[in-house]
Amino acid sequence: MAGDIDRLTALEKRDQDALKQAAGHPDTGILVTDNQGQMLFCKNPDTLYVPASTLKILTSLAALSQWGGDHRFSTLAGYDPDSCILYVKGLGDPLFVSEVIRDFCQQLVEASRMQKVRAIVIDQSYFHRMFHSRNRTVIESL
Repeated sequence: MAGDIDRLTALEKRDQDALKQAAGHPDTGILVTDNQGQMLFCKNPDTLYVPASTLKILTSLAALSQWGGDHRFSTLAGYDPDSCILYVKGLGDPLFVSEVIRDFCQQLVEASRMQKVRAIVIDQSYFHRMFHSRNRTVIESL
């Protein structure tokens, strides 16, 4: 195994833990590089593997081509102190899933002056598309 996972200080602790767990499996292939392509960590570098999903590779290439490697998705949040409702609106991050949303909301509550959160409203309106078809408008939720 080249590199040491503990030296990957740029990774968050939970990412380091996930990497350690994956590296513990003998048939796992792992390659971590920096932004310049320099290898930081690898396991089983000479073993050939079939990707879990070739579509993911194409999707990743399309995303990099469209937005570039420095793109970051935004997430909007607002709090109504009168109703004690926290509003969250994701703007396209494919990794902003329920577990992450829960942690995000918890971090917001801890870092702010919110005394109480009675409800969390997830605004999904960013994912609505308008299609025009034969003199009518159809709104399709993605």
